[in-house]
Amino acid sequence: MTPLFQHIAKEIDQKGPMGLGHFMWLALSHPQYGYYMKKDPFGRKGDFVTAPEISQMFGEILGAWLRACWQLLGAPTKCHLLELGPGRGTLMADILRVAQKYPDFYHSLSLHLMETSPVLSARQKQTLASHQIQWHQNMATLPDTAPLLVVCNEFFDALPIEQLTLTRKGWQQRYIGLTADKTALTFIDLAATADLVATLCEPHSQKPKAGDIYEISPTALDIAGELAQRIAKQKGIGLWIDYGPEKIRPGDSLQGVKSHLYHPVLENVGDVDLTAHVAFARLAHVVQRKGAYAYALTTQGNFLQQCGIHQRAMGLKKHQSPHGRVMIDQALERLCDDHAMGDLFKCFALSHDGTILLPSFSGPYPLVAFPPDG
Repeated sequence: MTPLFQHIAKEIDQKGPMGLGHFMWLALSHPQYGYYMKKDPFGRKGDFVTAPEISQMFGEILGAWLRACWQLLGAPTKCHLLELGPGRGTLMADILRVAQKYPDFYHSLSLHLMETSPVLSARQKQTLASHQIQWHQNMATLPDTAPLLVVCNEFFDALPIEQLTLTRKGWQQRYIGLTADKTALTFIDLAATADLVATLCEPHSQKPKAGDIYEISPTALDIAGELAQRIAKQKGIGLWIDYGPEKIRPGDSLQGVKSHLYHPVLENVGDVDLTAHVAFARLAHVVQRKGAYAYALTTQGNFLQQCGIHQRAMGLKKHQSPHGRVMIDQALERLCDDHAMGDLFKCFALSHDGTILLPSFSGPYPLVAFPPDG
């Protein structure tokens, strides 16, 4: 039993079943025992690998895209650049390598990272030691004195979710309880709260039916709404890259990952990464309610290819050994191929002005809403 299991079991024993969202927050962010609070999970020796760790090309393409967005904003002399969930700082380092090739762009940037993990913050400070950066625990301390560029990769998928199942009795909400002998955690379904059901009401791509499981992340919606308000107010542009379907579909997407393999969600709590699909349609709704403009999704593969990743790969290969050229081709395939990350991961963009034509994006996000039964 992990120390966090003992903490959770004690809380359940004293207060009753624990909501799934609260459980996920404890599992990932408990100040002492949470997964992200005590370890660096990235890379081959960790539990998973993200796109910035696969190849520098990923971050360099984003750097070029952000510079183009800065130009679309009128090339302001001061601009805040914010990354949420910056991992080891690899993505920001690659973005800034490109930015430094354009001095006017680079010197306009006020750099900000939002990070809650002390372990990862320390790693980011090492990676980005040559740049002046401000760290934030939340957006309350982020200045609003200039236009804002926001980027995040695999941030929203790690935020707590709630799960609801439509039954003949109405919506049931998933909780975490203890087995009879109190030696393990187990899932329990109880009547859903009215507030959560009201939040679930939009948007669905199909009318919910009995037995369907739907997921919602109030935390993700709150963060997306706050970012949208800032982008609308400060005149900005955002790019969020994560995995999940374009439309809201029923299903249980919650999964645990440990040592690059799937792992039971309720076992070894605190030592396992937990993620779930991002509900992009919900994010688009809240973004537009908060005054920003949400663009239609594009896949990661399409985005990277339209922004010139193949040309960048050709440039890199000129200075590589035969083995190095093979490694670049393998990274390119992994990032862009439909059978790898290219189709699974989506790129979601937003701006303060829907008339701005962002590179690789076209048209508004298609919004559909059906009220749920029950």
